[in-house]
Amino acid sequence: MSAAKARRHIEKLSKAGVGRRTIQDISGVGDTTLQEVKSGKKTRIRARTEKAILEVTAEATTCARLVDPGDLLQRLDALRLAHGWTRRELARRFGFKSNVCQFNPLRMTAENVHRVERFIRANPLPQQAEKPAEKPPSESPFYLRRYQY
Repeated sequence: MSAAKARRHIEKLSKAGVGRRTIQDISGVGDTTLQEVKSGKKTRIRARTEKAILEVTAEATTCARLVDPGDLLQRLDALRLAHGWTRRELARRFGFKSNVCQFNPLRMTAENVHRVERFIRANPLPQQAEKPAEKPPSESPFYLRRYQY
């Protein structure tokens, strides 16, 4: 079977940021085979090899893949401020060896995004102490005492 369809798919995945080793891990196809298909050295492959390669999607990711964190860091900073934690305390809670917690706001590894999301879910924002609803003047104790009949 021709390897052209698999080659185009590998190139499409590569443009989407999915590397050869990630494709290898997910599909089970050997690294040498993937290299040869991508380079064009191998022009024919087995049907099951093609099927395995085509089943890998652009959403496939590894822990080291860089992704856009979106509003994750703003949510983390709001959580830190709400709990009154310093950046040093936040780094300690994350288990970092250094005393600082630094993330790039434009891109983070998928592993760090997952780690921060888990942390936010495990440490919800503290509930605001609700003020008791003000009673209308007719129900206030002062009003009742003064104008009771």
